[in-house]
Amino acid sequence: MRQVRRTLRSSRRIISVFSVIILAQATSACALGGKSHDGASNSRGNFVTTGPGSKSALLQQSNMWAAKWQKKPSDPGIAINYARSLRAEGSNQKAVQVLQQAALNAPKNQAVIAEFGKALATAGQYKQAMQNLNRAQTLGKPDWRIYSAQGITLDKMQQYARARDYYKSALDLKPNQPSVLNNIGLSYAMEGNLTKAETYLRRAANANGAQPKVKRNLALVLGLGGKFDQSAQASTGVLSAEDTSVNIAYLKTMLSQPGTWQKLTGKTRIAKSSPRKAKRKTAANGPLRINPVASGRKTASIGLPGVRRH
Repeated sequence: MRQVRRTLRSSRRIISVFSVIILAQATSACALGGKSHDGASNSRGNFVTTGPGSKSALLQQSNMWAAKWQKKPSDPGIAINYARSLRAEGSNQKAVQVLQQAALNAPKNQAVIAEFGKALATAGQYKQAMQNLNRAQTLGKPDWRIYSAQGITLDKMQQYARARDYYKSALDLKPNQPSVLNNIGLSYAMEGNLTKAETYLRRAANANGAQPKVKRNLALVLGLGGKFDQSAQASTGVLSAEDTSVNIAYLKTMLSQPGTWQKLTGKTRIAKSSPRKAKRKTAANGPLRINPVASGRKTASIGLPGVRRH
């Protein structure tokens, strides 16, 4: 039991790191560790999540909207676009401040309240985010984008099953929407179910209107599953050959650490033991579920807090 507890504690830490990578893909334009990537050589070995020139383009957009907002701070559309540009470059608290003022100026504007909720979620204020997103949904017709934002917020709270309920509501309104399919895939990935994550991300990548970030997300999940050749192929056209090589090397290094794959997925190899010890262990912890993995090894599923078994 002590070994199981140690494994669970370590699992939480590794899944937390894993979620940082995933959420960086979903909600921001930065590399692991909070460093944005501007197309220069990635000498720090961070995981690259954006294409060339991203940092300079984001700054340019932010400066443009800042100038417009200074002239018309009460304009809802300008406030929304300015806040989005701030979030994209990582200035989350400033985005919250801009939208808080906009919400005071237009308390019944669905788009403003929804964007305020998104900004709060990005800033880590999840309860307030859900309150505003719920309210926004009552200010007009049901909006698939708000459902999706609610799902992202719940994913950040590690309430993955609830998050996917909101994503499914979004798909009811907007079938085959690639951004929603992408979010479902990321939700499964954060939960540790890479098989379902890959399925949804492939659907998202093949859907009409899919953005480059979807293929980058697919490449990440494939790499985490040890499918490095497929990961490199998925990166074609959305990352440079250099950045693709950096990412593959990063994932190989991460997955080569002892027990990393098992900790990421909440699984651990079954240690060899006498039938008598194995029987006692099974009786104490419940039946072990055996699943084959890509390498051909057999694993036993260990339930993690907030993670459903599949």
